[in-house]
Amino acid sequence: MNREKEVYWIIGYGSLMHPDSLNRTVRDIAMGQTKPVRVVGYRRLFNLASVRAWKKDCTGQQAAAVLNVEAHSGSEFGGVAFRVGESGLSALDQREYIYRRITGVECQDLNSGEFLSQCIIYTALSGEELRSQKASFYEKRVRPLGLESLVSKEILPIDQYLSLCLQGAYWWGSQFGDHFVRNTFLGDAETSLSAFLTEGDVGRRLSLDLTEYIKKR
Repeated sequence: MNREKEVYWIIGYGSLMHPDSLNRTVRDIAMGQTKPVRVVGYRRLFNLASVRAWKKDCTGQQAAAVLNVEAHSGSEFGGVAFRVGESGLSALDQREYIYRRITGVECQDLNSGEFLSQCIIYTALSGEELRSQKASFYEKRVRPLGLESLVSKEILPIDQYLSLCLQGAYWWGSQFGDHFVRNTFLGDAETSLSAFLTEGDVGRRLSLDLTEYIKKR
């Protein structure tokens, strides 16, 4: 059996919504293999600290957060579902090494209304999971920063990463982008991007050239 024939639907909800960022992770993916989707029962939050962005001696709130999703009744978010084989799944596992896979997630194709079942989504490891499952990474990269967990309510989005996610969301259309802004929250789980950003902030970020940033991610 050719294992590459195994096909998985992955739900991207952050930088992977941007086609250029997605193609850097899953090479040669065709746009016909991607579709905008709605996922119910999960909330999208900027509550995961990036070890590369974290400044150990910084006081106050840090702009160190990337996106995460957590199960939450009554919430929803818009993402992008894309198809991968075994090699693509392996590449994603390497990229999302501080996340764990959740399988069996259902989402709805926003264009056709079709429901896709048995999809995969990645959610951040808790502090306990990080210490037990990624002990070497925790000891070398996380504990020296003075952190017990990378999930935090006290951090703000990384500036360029936020712009990349906004550009990725609006690439799928203004309705999808507006839904992203309304249904994405800061780490406090209360402040939406629509409250955090003005329309001018969003417009400015959508006009930024992020080519070099994407290459370095």
